[in-house]
Amino acid sequence: MDQPFGHCGKGLTQRLGVPRYPSEQPLPKALYALASSSSFSSLTLLFTMAIQEEKFVSKEEYEAVVKKLEEEKAAHAQTKGLLAKETEKLQFALGEVEVLSKQLEREKQAFEKALSSVKNKVLTESTKKDKLITKCNEIESHIIKQEDILNGKENEIKELQNVISHQKQIFRHQISDFRIQKQQENYMAQVLDRKQKKAGGLLSSRGFKGLGDK
Repeated sequence: MDQPFGHCGKGLTQRLGVPRYPSEQPLPKALYALASSSSFSSLTLLFTMAIQEEKFVSKEEYEAVVKKLEEEKAAHAQTKGLLAKETEKLQFALGEVEVLSKQLEREKQAFEKALSSVKNKVLTESTKKDKLITKCNEIESHIIKQEDILNGKENEIKELQNVISHQKQIFRHQISDFRIQKQQENYMAQVLDRKQKKAGGLLSSRGFKGLGDK
């Protein structure tokens, strides 16, 4: 059986030498000859049959097209089912993402709140620390000043101790000299007293002797 399409076989139009698209190519000269003859009506009939033949397909082609269409429908249905499953999975995943996003936002807010609280505590502690450092520096400066004053006082005390020690030595020397002088004076007084007593004794003995001579 002849096939009507070019890819399926040669049709009647091709057997007759008539192009498939008459509007694109000119008719062969043989057709012009037939048109001028008495068999023009037969040619017209053949040409009409050829055009109608071009409009029909064979049963095999039809069944093949129907089978292909059914396969495409089945594939499309399968793809549609897979698409529905994937869409459902996507919607579920989007729901989970939304839940996780909200949870993450809550955790982020809680973290920022905790971080802000920690920052405030750190700032407060840092302020306290700065105040304590300032106070410690003031106390240290005061202690250094007091130490300088005490060192000055200690130096003064040492100088006074040196002066007192020197004065003690001078006083000791003076006392020693005074004692020696006192001893000398006592000795001289004793010597003078003995001399006076001796002289008085001599005078007394002479007096008594003179009275006896008379």
